[in-house]
Amino acid sequence: MRKWHMGDTHSLAPHFNAEICCPENASTHSVASREPSGGLSKPPAHLCRVAQAGTHLHTCQHRIDCASSSFRTGFGRIADKTSAGTDNLLMTKSSEPPRQSRPFLRHPLVLTGLAVLVIAVGLGAYWFQPWKLFTNTTVDEAPPSVATGEASPGPWGTTTGAAVTEVVVQGDLVSQEHETSGTVQLLRLPDASLIVRVEDLNTSDGPDLKVLLTDASVTPGLGGAGVFDDGRWVDLGPLKGNHGSANYPVPADTDIDGLTSVSIWCDRFNVSFGAAELAPIA
Repeated sequence: MRKWHMGDTHSLAPHFNAEICCPENASTHSVASREPSGGLSKPPAHLCRVAQAGTHLHTCQHRIDCASSSFRTGFGRIADKTSAGTDNLLMTKSSEPPRQSRPFLRHPLVLTGLAVLVIAVGLGAYWFQPWKLFTNTTVDEAPPSVATGEASPGPWGTTTGAAVTEVVVQGDLVSQEHETSGTVQLLRLPDASLIVRVEDLNTSDGPDLKVLLTDASVTPGLGGAGVFDDGRWVDLGPLKGNHGSANYPVPADTDIDGLTSVSIWCDRFNVSFGAAELAPIA
């Protein structure tokens, strides 16, 4: 018989199973019946183990190849499904009509806020009339006159033609809420009517300005600017102009006793721009 060599393991590996190569796991009958022809004797145990390991390695390689092929197939299917799902999603998104975003200025809260703001600005403009800080109204009225007739001036009178006008009291304007200057006279005409004449007035324009004939005392500055409607007073009408000279008739039934001052009065804010203390001419 020919003896075994290490080079024979590769040719024997396919022909020997676990029973032939491992005599401890095979019966005598099995080994004898499968002894290869040609007079070969039973291979050594270590060669059987090498052949068996080669067989197992071949089987494992085959299983790895199958698993790898299955993995590639499964991954390809997942990739196909993912691509199809993405395409469907894109088609769905593209087919949907674009959402109309609501403009910011059409939001109910924004509209409400704008409406409140507009109302507030309108009320503020009406109440404060801020543009009057930059406006001036100039008036230039002549002194009052009456029908001509023979008369002679009294102790505080002036003559206009043949008519006589008496200056009852007068005074100079002082500043209070605003810088104010000018002269105020209380005139009695020959027909006994009374007129307050403001001459050379120079003050600020403002909302709802009036001329008041009052019983309040006059104190320059802001401290005495709000007292002219506290006691007795007569409204002589709106201020005709914040610059110049104008006449303001006193109502016929007015008792002028005790009315000793004239105020350029802002009725909107209850404050005097300027006032004059009236006194007889010395």
